[in-house]
Amino acid sequence: MHRLIFGAWFLLAIFFATAARAEPGAVAAPESGAKTAGAEKPTPAFVPGAKPVAAESKGQSVLPPVYIKEWWRLAAITQSDPLVFPQADFWATRENHVRGILYCGLLLGGGLAAAATYARLATDHWTDMTKWSVVGGASVAALSLITAWVFSPDRDDLLTVINQWNLRHPDRPLAP
Repeated sequence: MHRLIFGAWFLLAIFFATAARAEPGAVAAPESGAKTAGAEKPTPAFVPGAKPVAAESKGQSVLPPVYIKEWWRLAAITQSDPLVFPQADFWATRENHVRGILYCGLLLGGGLAAAATYARLATDHWTDMTKWSVVGGASVAALSLITAWVFSPDRDDLLTVINQWNLRHPDRPLAP
């Protein structure tokens, strides 16, 4: 029974890992009989070294891109835009919450397992309580790791917000 549950979790993890980490901007090829006249174009990905067309046509000076890796920094930079800022702030808040869950889970789970191991060393034998405390602590730590991995924002989310900013502000480009 335990192998079945572990196998199901393992398959779900592989499924979500491959589904969530798909190539950004990848578009499925249309079937041979499908109509593509009304299909929307995907948002173009950031191309290093490319100058925005809107900035060149208006005669504006194009600044070099600001490289962004942290969500809090992206939220701080996009504060002036009422359309992009809520999305950047949402992802920055989510990343902070995920880190909190990760740190608390690892601290609580590790503390419980360490306390149970210490109790085992003090009494020089395993009891049912110490065994289940170690298993429970390891489970809490593992669950916090899985939760953090599933709910943390990934590079696709960062690229989406950066691309929206670059489309609206070609004179102040951002890069991942």
